[in-house]
Amino acid sequence: ARPLGAALRRLAELEKLCADANIDEHDYTVYSVGDLEYDTEMTLKALEKKARFIENQSAVRNMTNLTPAQLEEFETTFRYFDRDGGNALSGTEFRAALDSLGHSFSDDEFAVLFSQLAGGAELISFEVYIRFMVELTEDQTTPEQLLHSFRVIAADKEYVTPEDLHMSDLSPASVAYLLRMMPKSSRAESAYDYLAYLRGVFQR
Repeated sequence: ARPLGAALRRLAELEKLCADANIDEHDYTVYSVGDLEYDTEMTLKALEKKARFIENQSAVRNMTNLTPAQLEEFETTFRYFDRDGGNALSGTEFRAALDSLGHSFSDDEFAVLFSQLAGGAELISFEVYIRFMVELTEDQTTPEQLLHSFRVIAADKEYVTPEDLHMSDLSPASVAYLLRMMPKSSRAESAYDYLAYLRGVFQR
């Protein structure tokens, strides 16, 4: 881009010299500097878009557990809500993307989720977004494995607490999702009924 910028600046100087000399027509070109600047800008934008596409494909190449159609849906949604083309989503854009994919959160839930994913930043990258979406939709665990995992996390209790979940190997995004989806348990304060949650999952 820098060599092109220098060349365009030189052409602008020459064009001004021609204008000062009252030369309106050129035998060797029909393009003005403005035309060239516009074409250069469009070319650079196309290259940036292609670079982002390659970067995004690299980010998802090892995520083989989802179908190509699912990954395409996630990427298309990301591109649609990435209004400025910066390959990152603001909180408003990310929430709109989740809503469009059928994942809605309350204001408080979303604030916690976005803070965890963004790590204090104002934007989340495509890679963070796609990994979160994979995490939400992946389903490779058998019911027996899932029940065993919850029993380990809950230390064999019939309920699980936020503290249990945060002390597990689950990611912050998974913890936020589970706390949103699991029904409350009456067995203890701030407890969640993971057995009822699993019954609902297995029935679906």
